[in-house]
Formats: sequence, structure tokens, C-alpha cells
Amino acid sequence: MKVPKCIVSDAYDRIAERYLEWRARQPRQEEFVRWLSLLNNHVRPGVRILDMGCGTGIPLTLTLSNTFDVTGVDISARRIELAGRNVPTARFIQDDVTTLDCAPASFSAVVAESVSQCQAAQHHGKS
Repeated sequence: MKVPKCIVSDAYDRIAERYLEWRARQPRQEEFVRWLSLLNNHVRPGVRILDMGCGTGIPLTLTLSNTFDVTGVDISARRIELAGRNVPTARFIQDDVTTLDCAPASFSAVVAESVSQCQAAQHHGKS
């Protein structure tokens, strides 16, 4: 039997290109303006930001990388590969956000726009 995290990772790997196409078409400009305004009011430009569940990097990681030093993390190897192409100025880590190990004070802020609820529920023993 496959481990649930592997099922999630494999599924995201399989849909990575379709997800990128769909995500790139989503008109969410107002949402990004609000997010960036909040970050800009509380976080200095150029500081390190962690984007948890970065997916393919479009559009949030790309937008953040214009102002901040961004590291994206996603469970899907394929989505991380695409994110690296889409946002060459950011760093990317393939890992499970529920078990990611970062040194204290590694980042000034963390964003998590679309982290899968099934990962959090699995990690906390909820169904």
C-alpha cells in the first residue's frame, strides 16, 4: 500500500502541466495586491520569504520574487521543476510542508496560499 504523502505527490506530479495552464489563467490581481500590501507594510523588501505549497511558481512566487528573496517548497517534484523554470530568481525545495525543517528565524515571513488541506489533515490524524 502506498503512503498517503506519496499518493499526493504522485497526483500533483501527474497534473503539474495542466495545473500551470489553469493557474496562469486565474485573474486574481486584487488578491495579490492585498497580499503584497500586507507584506510590504510589515516586511522589508529583500528579506527571505517562504512560500509553502508554491506549486509551479505562477503567479504568487513570481510576484513575490520581484520584491523579496523567495524560497518555495512543494511536495511535487514536477511542480518544483516547473517552478524553477518559471521563477529562476527563487530557490525551491521539494519537501512536505508538514515536516519541513528550517532553522529558527530562517525567514521573515511565510505565505501559504494554496497548501492542500489533505496534507494538513493527514499530518494531524484527521480524516
